Amino acid sequence: MLRTRSSDRTPSRSRRRRRCLPAWQGPEHLESRALLATLPDGFVERELVSGLSNPTGLAFDDSGRIYVSEQATGRVQVIEGGEARPEPLLTVQAASGGERGLGGILLGPPGDHDHDDDHDHQQYLYTYYTAPSPQPHNRLSRFPLDDAGELAGPEEVLLELAPLSDAFVHNGGGLAWGDDGKLYVGVGDDRQPGLAQQTDSLFGKVLRLNPDGSIPEDNPFYDELEGPSRAIWASGLRNPFKLRNDPAAGGLLIFDVGESTWEEVNLGSPGANFGWPLTEGPTEDLRFSSPVHAYPHTGPMWGCAVVAGAASPADSGAFPGEYAGAFYVADYCNGIRRVDLDTGESTFFATDFGGPIVDLQIGEDGSFYYLSYGEGTSLGVEPNSGAIIQVEYLGTEEPAIFRQPRPQVAPLGGSATFSVSATGAPPYQYQWQRDGADLPGETSPTLSLAGLSPEDDGARFRVVVSNDFGQVVSEEAALTVLPFAAPTVAFLSPRLEDRYRAGASLDFEAVAVDGQGDPLPAEAFSWWIEFHHDEHTHPFLSTTSGITSGSVAIPTSGETSPDVWFRIHVRVVDSNGLATEASRDLLPDTVDVTMRTSPEGLGMTLDDRPVPSPETFTGVVGIRRDLGAPPSQQRDDLTWIFDTWADGGPASREISTPDADSTFTAVYRVDGGFVGEGTGLLASIFESEDLSSLTDVRVDPVVAFDWGPSAPPPVIDPGRFSARWEGTLLPQFAEPYTFRVVADGGVRLWIGDELVIDAWESEGPSLLESAPIDLSAGEEVGLRLEYRQSSGDARVELLWSSPSTPASVVPSSQLIPAPASNPPDSDPEPEPEPEPEPEPPGPEPIREFYDFDGDRRADLLAYDPDSATWAITFADGRVERRPFGAPGDRAAPGDYDGDGTTDLAVFRPESDSVPGAAHWFASLSSGGVINRPFGAPGDRAAPGDYDGDGTTDLAVFRPESDSVPGAAHWFASLSSGGVINRPFGAPGDRAAPGDYDGDGTTDLAVFRPESDSVPGAAHWFASLSSGGVINRPFGAPGDRAAPGDYDGDGTTDLAVFRPESDSVPGAAHWFASLSSGGVINRPFGAPGDRAAPGDYDGDGITDLAVSRPETGEAFLLRSRDQALKLTFEGLGRRTRLISPRWAWLDPGDSGPDEDA
Repeated sequence: MLRTRSSDRTPSRSRRRRRCLPAWQGPEHLESRALLATLPDGFVERELVSGLSNPTGLAFDDSGRIYVSEQATGRVQVIEGGEARPEPLLTVQAASGGERGLGGILLGPPGDHDHDDDHDHQQYLYTYYTAPSPQPHNRLSRFPLDDAGELAGPEEVLLELAPLSDAFVHNGGGLAWGDDGKLYVGVGDDRQPGLAQQTDSLFGKVLRLNPDGSIPEDNPFYDELEGPSRAIWASGLRNPFKLRNDPAAGGLLIFDVGESTWEEVNLGSPGANFGWPLTEGPTEDLRFSSPVHAYPHTGPMWGCAVVAGAASPADSGAFPGEYAGAFYVADYCNGIRRVDLDTGESTFFATDFGGPIVDLQIGEDGSFYYLSYGEGTSLGVEPNSGAIIQVEYLGTEEPAIFRQPRPQVAPLGGSATFSVSATGAPPYQYQWQRDGADLPGETSPTLSLAGLSPEDDGARFRVVVSNDFGQVVSEEAALTVLPFAAPTVAFLSPRLEDRYRAGASLDFEAVAVDGQGDPLPAEAFSWWIEFHHDEHTHPFLSTTSGITSGSVAIPTSGETSPDVWFRIHVRVVDSNGLATEASRDLLPDTVDVTMRTSPEGLGMTLDDRPVPSPETFTGVVGIRRDLGAPPSQQRDDLTWIFDTWADGGPASREISTPDADSTFTAVYRVDGGFVGEGTGLLASIFESEDLSSLTDVRVDPVVAFDWGPSAPPPVIDPGRFSARWEGTLLPQFAEPYTFRVVADGGVRLWIGDELVIDAWESEGPSLLESAPIDLSAGEEVGLRLEYRQSSGDARVELLWSSPSTPASVVPSSQLIPAPASNPPDSDPEPEPEPEPEPEPPGPEPIREFYDFDGDRRADLLAYDPDSATWAITFADGRVERRPFGAPGDRAAPGDYDGDGTTDLAVFRPESDSVPGAAHWFASLSSGGVINRPFGAPGDRAAPGDYDGDGTTDLAVFRPESDSVPGAAHWFASLSSGGVINRPFGAPGDRAAPGDYDGDGTTDLAVFRPESDSVPGAAHWFASLSSGGVINRPFGAPGDRAAPGDYDGDGTTDLAVFRPESDSVPGAAHWFASLSSGGVINRPFGAPGDRAAPGDYDGDGITDLAVSRPETGEAFLLRSRDQALKLTFEGLGRRTRLISPRWAWLDPGDSGPDEDA
């Protein structure tokens, strides 16, 4: 319920020291800090309305009504005649969390302009809020109002902005009318800084629109751009939280919340670019407009987030002398300052506030009205404590009560605190009274009582406040002492030692008992979470009640600083009204990441901002970062051309902060000479230090590795391994070359047949150099480098230099990998003959469920291909998000290390590092990764256990064979050794591998959508590993293949999914021919669904399941516990349930993703 103050003119003003404390929603803000400034003499405050829930914006109409938006609830409240209406004007369905929700509001359009719509005189309330579907995105709408300030019609959506990332911050939301009658809209960068400089995105911009949402043709980029981008009026902004049109200041002012250094007030102009993220604060860069006022995050005029501003009318008589006609700026953490926009100088007007400020406006009476986000407490902002407060000049110096003491309820033996806020001319004297009698020694603004007894119950307390000009007595506040102890609460999760990673889930749980020791129910609990950064916070989870535990996904984008943590708050209230609050901090798991160039000293970008080389940053594991290497650079009169990142990434790339200290090296080659088309060297990795026990073969673009105390995956023992790189070298210039190896361990280098560096027995760090070698430009010469490591850190780097080439890593363009073969000069001893084993009782069926934690229970998996984010729902109910892969990769999970635990894996249709190849990546549960080219562009991933050894093999299905006309082709790299290279099927067939003979080995199989021999039928062909074939019509044209073990006998059954049932209107249909006899003939799903069959409960029986792209949901019909509905909140619209049978299907394949 809203609380309104009486309409008397009793002046009052808060005298408490301001504590900028955590909030659930709102702009960035600072933590507790005691400040000393006060309002100038003669100015007073009056609290008009309190009890608001996380308010964010104010609007005034000509009739004196005040409209206020509430962020998390989506409500717009109306205050009329000093009283709040009993019901909100409207409620929008806003997606809350972080800074999302209902933001700016604005009344209009102004009545003195011609407009393009048919409602020149119709007044509207314009809103900017986060719509929840189909994906969270910001929306601009308007609602018609009548003369009484009531709704006069439905919502009219004017603009739908692009889907938001998972960052939950930098929403923007400022709205203002220009002198031209146009609507100006501030849009935040969504924590994607680079978009602020891109004209194909509206993020990080100010937009200019007609009142009806159409785009004016005189916008600065209207003729250059297309579509919504034509609305762009100004760019290079981070988080334009509020906009104000101030003709005296020169036009539209943009209050842009800064990052870690500056807060900006910018004067907008058509086509202006304010430089973010390339610059922040005052700038001399002529490409960008410098702010008209900026203030830092340190020093005497510090601030943390500029939120609003307003100019006091010079001729209204509301403010005296120097305060009239001045411009005022509000900061979320540090009050209100008076600013001279001509000189940039500023002085504090007031900083002594009881809660953070989120809006500041000048009313029709010339007074300030500011919006307090809430009242600060020791643990955060008190729920439902937002307020509208008027600041006016009365010239009086007598004291007055601004905030009265409030009644307290406390347990027997407990404590209670009363406080008062006063206004007037300081200093103040306080004298607290109990039941009308003075309390000796109680002469501060706060009265604290401890050890409460039954005699304290019903006592009434007040305070006399005086100064040199008079005194005032507060209202009385009663104390209720209950004969019970307060409840106690204890955290179960997170534990004190826990650390978080981005992309995982934040799990929280607590238990509580009342004063009698009885457990409290879920209804007694309320939770909220803040995300802390340095000295300020970002809101994360709004107040959530009625649960004892919960889980929220930790975003992989957002704040990139390592000085961050989550604070989880819980409040429990027992049946007697006694409350206890507790909090638990969850710190991050961090690593150091180094960015460097070869040669050293070239420029790079980190999150679209220039950085020198080398640059080391500490980051939270899992946070996405953008690394950039310019395509060419100048240094020492030489031009350097980007070649590759050492790990094969493109020049501009997004990484997920790794889980160990890492180095990313951008390799450049000098311009000129012979430039080859190489891709790197063939790398052989051995799990011993003597080049035996081969464990991986791959192509490395360059040799520039710094593994530190780790080892190259998949090596398990970091202290003992070796590696060989071999191929052909293509010199750029015809001149002498010197080769250098920087290594921590033993090395040998051959150029041609000559051993030019031999330090095989070296143990420590060293820089080794060859004698100059005369080479000819473009003339191929062999190269082989061997490396061994037995202890300490692991590092190896291959460089060259010549008269034309300063020392730098040998670039990939000048390296051609050797063909894959048995490693030369390596003659490992033969493996001993294994002891004969007893015959097994029978083949182990191929398991068809996911198990990511090895508990032998079925886990559920969803994948968002647009963000390469995985969501795992474990059998015990835990939900975890993991980033892995890159946008556009195909999901291909499996057990690639044969340890019985599912590994995340992706198939990249076209390799970034090996031209003409596809690429596989897997994160192995046993440690290490797979990073290997296999297949070709156009192939379809088809992993399976093709040798029956319990390990998933890399495999592809080529829809049209390169070697056998009229056939499809299969290729598999078997974990037991050897390959499959076999034509099977025909062009147009769909891959449908499975264990069709139940022998534990995946069989080659295809589904032909239209039979060649049986009209009106589909057809199946399988080549069984036990011998024989399947050649059988089953299904009809238009069906999708959906094979699985539907009867649980260990054998794959032929099955199809019919997108639209022939017999049941509005349904999809399933048909299966069971290997044990019988059939399935059942409607399940709806038209438009995609089949996703699999064993989702771990009982060995394939379950019917569908993904529904329209709603982002999945429906399972589990054989063990029947129906289940899943939603994929916070993921992209193309997120789908990943079938254990059909995870890897590409668009165009049969099955669940046929027409994705």
